[in-house]
Amino acid sequence: MGCVGEEEAVKAARRAALGALASLRRGEAIAVRIGEDWLVGFYKVKHSGSETRLEFKWAYVDCKGVAFGELPQDAAAALESLLGAIPDIIKRSWSPAQAELKLKRPRVHLGMILAIDVGATWTRVELIDESGRIARREKFRTDISPVETAARLAEGWPFDAVGVGSIGPIDIRRGWAAAAPNAPSHSFPLVDPLRRFGKPIYVANDTVAAAWGEYVFGGWGVDNLAYLTISTGVGVGAVVNGCLLMGKAGNAHELGHMPLKFDADFKCGCGGAGHWEAFAGGANIPRYFKAFAEARGLKAPEVKSAEDVFKLYREGDKVAALFVEQWISVNAAGMAAISVAYDPEVLVVGGSIALSHWDLIEAAADSAKRYLPGGVDPPAVVKAKFGDDEVAVGAAALAVKPPESLKNSGTPAKAPSKLLFGLPPLNSAVEDYPVVVPLGVGGL
Repeated sequence: MGCVGEEEAVKAARRAALGALASLRRGEAIAVRIGEDWLVGFYKVKHSGSETRLEFKWAYVDCKGVAFGELPQDAAAALESLLGAIPDIIKRSWSPAQAELKLKRPRVHLGMILAIDVGATWTRVELIDESGRIARREKFRTDISPVETAARLAEGWPFDAVGVGSIGPIDIRRGWAAAAPNAPSHSFPLVDPLRRFGKPIYVANDTVAAAWGEYVFGGWGVDNLAYLTISTGVGVGAVVNGCLLMGKAGNAHELGHMPLKFDADFKCGCGGAGHWEAFAGGANIPRYFKAFAEARGLKAPEVKSAEDVFKLYREGDKVAALFVEQWISVNAAGMAAISVAYDPEVLVVGGSIALSHWDLIEAAADSAKRYLPGGVDPPAVVKAKFGDDEVAVGAAALAVKPPESLKNSGTPAKAPSKLLFGLPPLNSAVEDYPVVVPLGVGGL
């Protein structure tokens, strides 16, 4: 391929846009390639009484994401606006060092995403659009094959891709939850039940999905972010320099199973000893509360749940007060480990226990500073933004803006039957000019 100058690219893009607009049929769209970026125009015919007019929406898609804008509804004005936008887009994206034009499909899914959050107690099934807005939500108690149940529930729903965030550990190479200690079934399929839809499927651990959701939709404005959930279990996800950390099977983030006390006999639900989750996770708190008291020669009140322990603490119970002091220290050590492992600018904390007892999380964050080495600044500790929808929104974010690390792990698990936007395959022969591809937008 030869080198194409900026002026030549502008002219070629204008010619391409004109040609595509002239050949548009009802319900179609165009994509104008400019360097490695795309200007995508979506076209619809609108009938109102005796009046017929065009409606245009366009998206400028680059390797960093999508910027949406609306063009005027009048056909002539729409054409003028589309052509007028091209030079500015090229000026913003053009580099004199760019010696060739490469075909690159935009990393974005327009339309609705089927988002599935598989939790230890509840599984949530939601329809979420590309901006993170929730259009529909359902939930059911997690059973032995929750993704199969979710797929049956979502039959007939309109969506273009599927995102799954699941309790782990998982094996994204196989598409299975591999050994989930707090679920009714420790191992279950995450991908196979969804293949019936013929849509791309993106899968990650629940806290990794939540971390990506906060990064994509949270508006924090940072490239280094970690997510911590303290709920039934303890989980962590991290984005470092804009990269979502995955690992060989998707478990690079399992700090809930990090040993905080190497000589402890007290076991986590997974079978390992001395884990952060063993001491701080909601499923283990009643059992650890009893063991904690017995080790100190104290008699603990009977409790059935983690909330029972925190209720005793709020009521002034002395054993519960000692236990919560220990619980704060455990979480402080875990937070410090997150800081030295990932060096985040922001630590987003979610999960039902954390959000219900935020004063204790703030105490842990303050205490964590004493564990940090000199030169490591503590992150800002903030509340998660999406509440009970945290993982589902994160699962949608995996599909809306697939991270490179996830794609390198073999996802989407099943390519769509039709290429996204109908763009030509990457090995197609292309000219040295921006190209225009007439597209059938189908259900968009």
